[in-house]
Amino acid sequence: VINLRSNEAIYKHALEMIANAEKNLFMELWQADADRLGDALRAAAERGVELRIVGYDQVKLDFCEVYQHGMARTIETDL
Repeated sequence: VINLRSNEAIYKHALEMIANAEKNLFMELWQADADRLGDALRAAAERGVELRIVGYDQVKLDFCEVYQHGMARTIETDL
């Protein structure tokens, strides 16, 4: 169990996980996350890591396929 208490801690941990990925990486992202993690994700793709990204709110990444989640507005409303 990992207990992360701030956005900075969450992003730091995500960057570490991306940097350490060797084969596959599965992530769900909002565009703000993709903007912040994009360089690290691109580097992972360039070193051969297979990325599987589910995007909320029309996430766009030009180096991998993003599977758009159709319930983003419902999720935003429930938050």
